[in-house]
Amino acid sequence: MVYFGKERRSMKNSIKLDKRSYEYELIDMRDISCDAILRHDTDESLLLAILCNINKNTLLKEVANKFKTKNNKDAERLLCKIIDIR
Repeated sequence: MVYFGKERRSMKNSIKLDKRSYEYELIDMRDISCDAILRHDTDESLLLAILCNINKNTLLKEVANKFKTKNNKDAERLLCKIIDIR
């Protein structure tokens, strides 16, 4: 599970319900290198990078550069994904 938030996460990494229990790894997005994410050339990595806690001006330049390398249909699809996560 990936946590996105301004405050440090305080949620548990497990859930216990009746006779079932679930455990999962919690990843704080602030602990991930967004530069490394931006190096991947996929729409999903770009969308994930937008959620990083980095300088938004730098990120917008990177997004603009990615758009320049895509054809119109791919750029439109990516923009729709960006709008959906807002």
